[in-house]
Amino acid sequence: MIRSRSRRRRTTRGSSLLAIVTSCRSDSSYDHKVPGSTSKLPGKAPSNLKLFHELAVGIKDAYTAVGEMPKRLDESQEINTLDTKGRAILRNFFENIDFLLGFVHEVSVDTAKQGVLKDDTTFKSLRDAIKKCNKVLEGMLVRREGRYTLIFRLIKSTDDKEITKLKSWNIKFERSIKFVAGNSNNSTNDSEADTESLKSYD
Repeated sequence: MIRSRSRRRRTTRGSSLLAIVTSCRSDSSYDHKVPGSTSKLPGKAPSNLKLFHELAVGIKDAYTAVGEMPKRLDESQEINTLDTKGRAILRNFFENIDFLLGFVHEVSVDTAKQGVLKDDTTFKSLRDAIKKCNKVLEGMLVRREGRYTLIFRLIKSTDDKEITKLKSWNIKFERSIKFVAGNSNNSTNDSEADTESLKSYD
C-alpha cells in the first residue's frame, strides 16, 4: 500500500487495483496540485455537472496517484493486441474527459451557457453523453467514505468488458461533439458563440 501526502492510497483486492483519493469538493485536494490545473465549480452549478466534475477529477487523480495514467502509444507501436488496444482506448477516454472537464467548467460559470446546454435541442446528444459518462464513472467508484473520500477501482488495459464500455462512451461522446459543432451554423448567434470551442472536433 502506498500513501502520499495528498491522502491517496493504492491497494489491491484480488486482481483489482483500488485507489483512494480526496474529492475535489474538498479544499485540501488542491493543496498539492499545480495552481490552475483544476478549478472548483461554483456551488450553484447544475448537479449533474458537479457530479461529473467530481468523479472525472477523482478518476484522473486515482490513475495519476498510482502511476497508471495511460500514455500515448508510440507511432511505431501497433495497436493489435488486447493490451495495446486497451491502452489506446483508455488514453482516448482520458483525452475526452479532459476536453469535457474544460467545457463543463466554462458552462458552469456562465448561467446563459447553462441555459443553452439545458434547453437547446442541439446539445441533447452532449447532455446524454455527460449523463452516460457519469454512469461509467459511478461504475468505477467502489464507494465513498465520509464526505470527501472516494475509492475507485481502476480499469486495466486488459479488462476487456470494461474497456468495451469505455470505447462505447468514447464513440458516443465524439459523435455528440461533431453533431454540436456541425449544427452550430444553424443555431442562434448566442448558441454559435457557445459552440465555438467545440468546432475543433469537426
